[in-house]
Amino acid sequence: MLQYYPLTHPQKRVWYTEKIYPCTSLYNIGGSVRIKGPVDFDILSKAINIFIKTNQGLLLKFTEQNGEIQQYLSDYIPIKHEVIDFSQNPEPVVAFEEWIDREAKVPFNLEDEFLFYFALFKIDQNDNGYLAKYHHLICDGWSFNIMTEQICENYTKLAQGGFIDDTPQKSYLAYLEREREYLSSSRFLIDKQFWQEQFKTIPELSLTKGLDSIASKRKTFTLETQLSMQIKQFVTVNKCSLNTFFITVFLLYLYKSTFLEDLVIGTPVFNRSGKKEKDIFGMFTSSMPFRFKINDRDGVGKLIADVNEKLKKYYFHQKYPYDNIVEDLELSKRGYNNLFNLCVNYYNIKPNLLLNEMPIENAEFHNGCQVYSLELVIKDWLESGCLILDLCYKEKDYSPEQIDAMYVHIISLVKQIINNPDRNVGELCLLDEQERERLLNQYNGTAAEYPRDKMIYELFEEQVVRTPDKIAVSFKEKEITYRELNNKANQLAKYLSSRLGGEESFIGLFTTHSIETIIGILGILKAGKAYLPIDPYYPPERMNFILEDSGIKTILANIEIPKNAHFTGKLVNLDEQSLYSGDVSNLGMLNNSDSLVYLIYTSGSTGVPKGTAIKHRGLVNYIWWARKMYIDNDDDIFPLYSSLSFDLTVTSIFTPLISGNKIMVYSNNEEEHEYALYRIMKENKATIIKLTPSHLTLLKDLDNRNSSVKRLIVGGEDLRTALAKEVYDSFGGDIEIFNEYGPTETVVGCMLHKYDPEADLRVSVPIGVPAANVQVYILDRNLNPVPINTIGEMYVAGDGVVRGYLHRPQLTRERFINNPFRYGSRMYKTGDLARFLDNGTIEFVGRADRLVKVHGYRIELGEIENILLCHPAVKNAIVLDFGEQTDKYLCAYIVPRDEIAIDELNNYLQKYLPSYMVPLHFLFLDEVPFTINGKVNTEALPRPEREVVEDHGLEVYGNGKKEALIDSMCQVLSQKGISTRHDFYRLGGDSIKAIQVAARLHEKGFKLKVQDILANPVIEVMAQYIEPFQILNEQGICEGDIEPGPIVFWFFAQEFTNPNYYNQSIVLEFSQNISTEKLAVIFRELIKHHDALRINYNRQKGKLFYNNKHLTRSFTIPEYDLSTSSPAAQIAKMNFLAERIQSGFDIETSLLLRACIFNLDQNKKLLMLTAHHLVVDGVSWRIILNDLNEVARQFDTGQDIQLPAKTSSYQKWAETLKAEALKYVRKDIHDEKKYWQSVVNKEFIFQYDFDLGPDFIADSETIMIQLEEEATALLLSKANTPYNTTTYDLLITSLMRTIKKHTKNGSIVVELESHGRHDSLTEVDISRTVGWFTCLYPFYIELKGEEISCHIKEVKEQLKKVTNEAITFGILKYLVKDNDLATEKRGLRFNYLGDFTRHLSDDGPFVLLTEQVGKNYDRKNSLTCLLDINCFISGGKLTGMLTYSKRKFKSETIESFAASFVSHIREVLGHCLKQDKIEFTPSDFDMVSISPAELKNLFG
Repeated sequence: MLQYYPLTHPQKRVWYTEKIYPCTSLYNIGGSVRIKGPVDFDILSKAINIFIKTNQGLLLKFTEQNGEIQQYLSDYIPIKHEVIDFSQNPEPVVAFEEWIDREAKVPFNLEDEFLFYFALFKIDQNDNGYLAKYHHLICDGWSFNIMTEQICENYTKLAQGGFIDDTPQKSYLAYLEREREYLSSSRFLIDKQFWQEQFKTIPELSLTKGLDSIASKRKTFTLETQLSMQIKQFVTVNKCSLNTFFITVFLLYLYKSTFLEDLVIGTPVFNRSGKKEKDIFGMFTSSMPFRFKINDRDGVGKLIADVNEKLKKYYFHQKYPYDNIVEDLELSKRGYNNLFNLCVNYYNIKPNLLLNEMPIENAEFHNGCQVYSLELVIKDWLESGCLILDLCYKEKDYSPEQIDAMYVHIISLVKQIINNPDRNVGELCLLDEQERERLLNQYNGTAAEYPRDKMIYELFEEQVVRTPDKIAVSFKEKEITYRELNNKANQLAKYLSSRLGGEESFIGLFTTHSIETIIGILGILKAGKAYLPIDPYYPPERMNFILEDSGIKTILANIEIPKNAHFTGKLVNLDEQSLYSGDVSNLGMLNNSDSLVYLIYTSGSTGVPKGTAIKHRGLVNYIWWARKMYIDNDDDIFPLYSSLSFDLTVTSIFTPLISGNKIMVYSNNEEEHEYALYRIMKENKATIIKLTPSHLTLLKDLDNRNSSVKRLIVGGEDLRTALAKEVYDSFGGDIEIFNEYGPTETVVGCMLHKYDPEADLRVSVPIGVPAANVQVYILDRNLNPVPINTIGEMYVAGDGVVRGYLHRPQLTRERFINNPFRYGSRMYKTGDLARFLDNGTIEFVGRADRLVKVHGYRIELGEIENILLCHPAVKNAIVLDFGEQTDKYLCAYIVPRDEIAIDELNNYLQKYLPSYMVPLHFLFLDEVPFTINGKVNTEALPRPEREVVEDHGLEVYGNGKKEALIDSMCQVLSQKGISTRHDFYRLGGDSIKAIQVAARLHEKGFKLKVQDILANPVIEVMAQYIEPFQILNEQGICEGDIEPGPIVFWFFAQEFTNPNYYNQSIVLEFSQNISTEKLAVIFRELIKHHDALRINYNRQKGKLFYNNKHLTRSFTIPEYDLSTSSPAAQIAKMNFLAERIQSGFDIETSLLLRACIFNLDQNKKLLMLTAHHLVVDGVSWRIILNDLNEVARQFDTGQDIQLPAKTSSYQKWAETLKAEALKYVRKDIHDEKKYWQSVVNKEFIFQYDFDLGPDFIADSETIMIQLEEEATALLLSKANTPYNTTTYDLLITSLMRTIKKHTKNGSIVVELESHGRHDSLTEVDISRTVGWFTCLYPFYIELKGEEISCHIKEVKEQLKKVTNEAITFGILKYLVKDNDLATEKRGLRFNYLGDFTRHLSDDGPFVLLTEQVGKNYDRKNSLTCLLDINCFISGGKLTGMLTYSKRKFKSETIESFAASFVSHIREVLGHCLKQDKIEFTPSDFDMVSISPAELKNLFG
């Protein structure tokens, strides 16, 4: 009777993948063994049969039993092997290779059949051998070598008449038992934890969607002998393996070609233990993911050493099955079946090279299929010592040319590494010298003559001389000749010159399109000034910003300036005829070619427009080139119809004016603008139109076959090929379409491509080649050129690069950088992604800022649009992202060509894209709305409405998420009857309570981010963000060093006289009787559970560390009987005794937590707890008190002590912060740094009364303020409704109003102290972690006027803006060590510790008191601020503790300030309670961008 066995994990992976791709050669492995000599085929066949008989792994067959795949051992049957004779073929080797290729692709029948095939062959008398083909279920690469050795040995013995024992040897089935033992071992759990830690997050490149196509090819490259020897010598010197070397090289290649630094590749692992398993034929090999993060500042030698070290760690855990890793990470739920799609495989096992004294050669066949996109195989088995590189690739993913280029780039890296191992990673380049020369110099050979020293108006004046009577400009019924235009421009210029001082650089132009607009531009230029176009239809905010930022004092206009415009300068009416009188002669040269010609404001990434200043030389270079490119007829006519503030119009104005052509002006007023292009086409006079792709869509459905237009110049957006083809066909092919690329910063256009309907078949029309005197580079993050077909960021250099941005020196320095390829020139960082194509043209890929992250995945929105546009029913498509970072989603806007259902679009996209790239919403439009500049008006697109889930009761969440949330809320907020309609803030919630709610949910097996609680206060909505949570945090004892975080750096930077004495203390009153002995046991449990309580300081290393010696030491609680003393004496003695305990810490050796008990009388007993601040903060005390209460309860009821699972350790948090700091060093965080630098540099003085020298704790005094219980209740609830605020918002508002009154200054800077436990660090969960996480950061606000409502809204918005970024300040200042933030200013500090009332249950053994005993700080230590305000709620009352220096302030000053603070709190409360409506602010609508003005319009 047959005995069935389960599959091993390596076999299962193969079986299930085979089921996805049935009847293919995907898992065929093997090759030919060629014997260089005459062979006896009968002996060879017998040698093979003995090999089959003695290795039971070959006799395994597979069958499905009750839906389960199982294997069984079949009987051995001798096989007669066929002999294929190629020797009679005219080309025997070719015929042999073709046969091998065919056989390699023949699939096996998997069920109940042998999964091997042998055949013998003859090529000639001295070239014979056998083919061995196996299915991967029974064989791996190591087994192939076992086969070669055994068959060689069998043949030799048989040929020499020797004896062979053919009894079966070690069986593969024995491995099954060893695998079962491993799966139930502790080692299995250790390995599992290791892999889960490695892949808590998954890098972008690592994920690969399971695609239908598995067809693949292989290209083999043999390295030169010299290079092979150099590599081997290099790895010997650097003490690494060839495997490590090539894995490093491949990682570097990926890093350089993808710009991704966090990479995952796959590598096969041996997976055999001991000599026994090494001798067994069978399938042992598994795949192992290898994750590595590249640091481009590391030297190559260090990188190789780091890869080597990490590989060792990974190999140590290699036994854990790869399919388990995939299953543990739930990749299938995301639509993926692998952690990686790129592999490196290294073969270094040289087979036995002799069979009966005859040489043999092994050659591995390629089966034509593979799961992974690309596999690099390194082979070191040739007699010559030459290394072989196989690149196996999916045909769908790579072309043969790309593989050839990849090999060249890999070899280029290899040579750079071995020639200079001390180079930094950032300095390495993929290119060899030949390709580098082509990309940097040949493609940029654009030098051309042009009048570089002339101004644009000089060229116009020269044209006037040539064609004085030709019509230059027409508008409606009016026309003006070149002479008349020049005369009027000269008269205007002389008027301007006579009335303006030389100090004015810019003159504004505020016009609707007319002939006077052209006169105005020329008049300004001839007067030696630069023109600044201001669009009359700009929103008031943008218009006023431009007026103020540019500082213009004169505006030329032909319409009325809006009344709300902030302009008080000179207004010149261009329609005033008196301007055009007097001398008409040219003025001469009032400036030079380096002078500015115009200033255009473009949109900034921060929402603030930036003024781009263009020089005459740059404009002349562009227009001179444009004339050659676009004009071939003296009668060509350019229409002027788009906004002057869009530099697209520069082409339409100056190109004809220096060429003798005509401008036809079209009105751009609001009533007619939408149809301007239609009017141009209808009048049928214009021949050359400059327009955007969005405008182009208006033409594609017209019949343009008889149009006067012969040339379209398209710019401003990506031009899709489908659109170009439709427009081309609408003109019957009688049209030239030029795709012109160029940011404003490089003067209109710097690249050009003429559309070719036959050749341009990609999704987008290329942007072409550089214009005259322009250089274009596509570079990586280290400014190295990237190879052809590789995406990089585009940089533009040459005569067209502008001066920079007006009043934005920092941004100018960032975007306009020195050109490393041409000495003395600058280049502009465009922010556009592009790649060189094989023919040397450049293809635009997308904006770098159109790369968005949705749920952690990096997405190029243009990629989704391109796939949508390929659907026959889609005419146009726009994809946008919405929502906050934690709740991003995509929306697709579709202009349909035919009727199509959303489901159909959804299914269509699912075929080509991973699920996270499929939009959540689809909205249908009649047409895409445009801005006045002809670009897509995203603001005018309708916003998708998020679906509101109706509350149908708890059954909506079958897994109990909602119940768990409400239960946690009730516990934390000490309230009953909370429903899904309640608002967290209205219930008294704050950020501290949010942490507690998250911690409670964590205990119940759910995860909810603190940020999601705060951002979604309505419980119904909040519940949608809850996820089931599998606890992966280490539950054992933490050990080792702890990297110092920002607050620890801050602490030691204070250089306290006595750093051992800097504590936090609390006082509890016993409400139940509990013995001191029992209490000591409880604290030992807490010290064991909360690792941070065992932290000490290593002065030599400058680091904290876990001192686990404290685990073996007793925890003593001294008890003092003060019952016989008077109340006054009790207080004095408690202070004395407490201070003695508080002052007794040594941060290097002591347990930094102590306790003592004061017996005051028979019914009153107090417990004082003190801890050094290095181990606790305000949130930590809540956690400790909660656990103290819980353990005491368990003790009382006789239960086993069991605390909730640990969250991430303080050590892990510190490591994550350090990793963040490294990211900050590498990435551009200019906006964040600039903000914090601006705040630090603010001048704000909190005046003090006198200065009596340094400030010490001994010189401090503390006064207490309190708000009665009723007012506190309002502060926690109703007062927050009118402005949708938090308690913190109202307290800060009150404080800022107090400071403003005290200092008579509304521009205020204070230091805020927060808990520091922000969700921005997604890798860690510290909701239940004890430690010092505090965050200190400067807070700036400018309070205008006196209105309380305005102040509340200003404070709320500013707090919302900076709170989540507060941790960034600490990282930049202390971990990145940004010198610009190093300034220390001691002023006023504020901290709101939250509500302590509700964290101990009513039936617990303790009550928290507000009273303090002893001193928390050494009197000789310096004060860290001059006025420290700590507010908290205890016993239902808001309490404030104001600690100040008596060497700076009179007591009456602080008492007055404190009283004023309380008064302002009451005033703010009173104001809020009087409001009968809700006033929203922009932060209430974080899903959309909305201004205060828009809110006012919406809500009145």
